[in-house]
Amino acid sequence: MINITMDSIEFFKDRLLSVGDDALMDAKYVGLTPDEVIESYRIAGLPLPISLIPSHFTMEGFDSGWGNGYVKISSNHPSYGKHYDDIDVMVHGGVTYSEEVEGDFHGSEGYWIGFDTSHSGDTKQRWTKGLVLRETKELLKQLYRLK
Repeated sequence: MINITMDSIEFFKDRLLSVGDDALMDAKYVGLTPDEVIESYRIAGLPLPISLIPSHFTMEGFDSGWGNGYVKISSNHPSYGKHYDDIDVMVHGGVTYSEEVEGDFHGSEGYWIGFDTSHSGDTKQRWTKGLVLRETKELLKQLYRLK
């Protein structure tokens, strides 16, 4: 019996190595989940298309969650280059970041969008690192219409 999931991950990994992040636009056709996309990047030895950054925001009387979640937008994605207010996804507190970054700020250069956990009522207990990761994977799923 053929392991369809491993075959799909291997196929996607080969596509990543061939065309880079633009392969993300094909992931929905392969039927991958966000975890399988991330695993494909790991197997290929490429910087991940998601990034988590701990919150460094501190202010007297104001708490925030663990941190922020980001997803890399491939150059052929319809949201590439758009302002975060114009990106149609549902994520905690709405998308609050969209910017082209250079260097190693998020693990690789490119156009990144993201959300934060510095809204009223956000705490480290309510928005743990695990929940920020889950919400970031959900953002990846919505952006690339993954299963």
